[in-house]
Amino acid sequence: MNKTKKAIGLLVITCATIAAILATIQTLSGELQSKIGYGYGNGIFFSKNHNRAFKWFLKSAERGNAKGQSNVGVCYYYGYGTEKNYGKAFEFYKKSADQGYSAGQFHLGICYLEGRGTPIDIPKAIHYLELAKKQNQPKAGEILEKALSSFKTSTSSPEGLPS
Repeated sequence: MNKTKKAIGLLVITCATIAAILATIQTLSGELQSKIGYGYGNGIFFSKNHNRAFKWFLKSAERGNAKGQSNVGVCYYYGYGTEKNYGKAFEFYKKSADQGYSAGQFHLGICYLEGRGTPIDIPKAIHYLELAKKQNQPKAGEILEKALSSFKTSTSSPEGLPS
């Protein structure tokens, strides 16, 4: 009987401790929430789970964290842990880019370049890709060259006519 009471007491303490930990996690900074999402999304410290990753990225984004906003955009763009939605991806990339986050700028540039969630706008694509490139965002230079080439092609006059 004594062992049963101790076991029940330990279980109550354990449940209370878990509840306290969960309550603390809910108040974490947006940056930490984004890192938890990254862990779930990539199977680091947690089992890989896109649904949980999206949930944590969204919490981070709601706190105004630019990295979390960009990652929510990625989730909507590719359908990781949520339905694919280019319009929502664009919105979250824009929020992130407006805070100067290079990944948000990069992804927003691609949305403008490809017309995903917004009409194609090559000048805006170039603008955001240039911002991302200045911050050494991987592949921004490569995609920027594609955008510049596309812009030159769309603004050049037909062969033989003066420009």
